[in-house]
Amino acid sequence: ALTDLPSSNPPDREAPAPAPPPPPALPTAAPTEADVLVDRWLALVSERRALSVEEDRQAQAWEQQLLNMREAAVTPVTARLNANTDPAARDRLFNLLRRLPWQSVESRVIEEARRGKQSSTRAMAFESLGQHKTPAAVAALSDVALTDPDLPSQPLIAEPRNPNDPSTELPDEKVFTPRMKAMAALATTADAKAVQVLTDLTRTGPHESIRLEAARNLGLLRDNPLAMDALKVAAASDPSAYVRLSALHSLKGANDPSLAAVVTQIAASDVDKGVRTLAAQVAAGLPK
Repeated sequence: ALTDLPSSNPPDREAPAPAPPPPPALPTAAPTEADVLVDRWLALVSERRALSVEEDRQAQAWEQQLLNMREAAVTPVTARLNANTDPAARDRLFNLLRRLPWQSVESRVIEEARRGKQSSTRAMAFESLGQHKTPAAVAALSDVALTDPDLPSQPLIAEPRNPNDPSTELPDEKVFTPRMKAMAALATTADAKAVQVLTDLTRTGPHESIRLEAARNLGLLRDNPLAMDALKVAAASDPSAYVRLSALHSLKGANDPSLAAVVTQIAASDVDKGVRTLAAQVAAGLPK
């Protein structure tokens, strides 16, 4: 009988439990005075046009107010720097951040020096680390100088050196790499670690451009015996004539009793005419 057929309707199921109500929204923190001020300042300095005299004066006044807020400005400035992708705005923000109290911004400046993607902000970071000279700053500069992977195939504007070239000038950099920038900042610290790192790079840097810049910057530290020894070795025996020239430039006027014998020998025997010329000039300028 039809009444014996099973029903096509599904068996009754329990109704699903109602969804729990959403949790109450947490109250949003009201913007601080520094939040409001940094947003106003950033909006004005990010204008894609030349600012009027009055607008420029206002921007400078707001910037000074943020600097006067000291630690209170660190968090809002850092937050906007981390969220911003516009290179010009990031330059402005980072330049502001690095002038806030150093103990509150050092770690962020170190992060930019080590891993920043924007060359302009990295350059500012290196400069600030060199100025502050704290142990963490020196360690960060040393790490970049020794290990940064950016080694372009042609960092120097230079053709292969002709041994008969009488020039004693150093070639310009085609690419001033992060390592070079870090070395320059490191030398300004006059720290013992700076001497060690620049000495190592002068002796064993992986490219002539690295050794050239290391020798150039080591000249600022040549009163240290380790630095002086590294410069004399580089001037006498580096395979690159440009590095030998760089070391000789750093030795000009140095007060080292053993230097006369070294540069006199270089002047007599180096295969490069320019190196011989510069060595003779260094020898002539030594105290008699």
